[in-house]
Amino acid sequence: MITMNKMNKVEIRVNDNQVPLNQYVTTLVSKLVLAIVDSLKGIEEEDIENVNITVNYI
Repeated sequence: MITMNKMNKVEIRVNDNQVPLNQYVTTLVSKLVLAIVDSLKGIEEEDIENVNITVNYI
């Protein structure tokens, strides 16, 4: 279950340029990613330190 007890920092980069995010988007992305990771077997939320996702459009 997702608790969001830890501080979160969300960074989105497009073509190596950081996209500015407001608090709403930061919270939304953080909760969405934690929900996805939480559904994976063998991953416990308390063990998560960071999550890196890269999407390459080719």
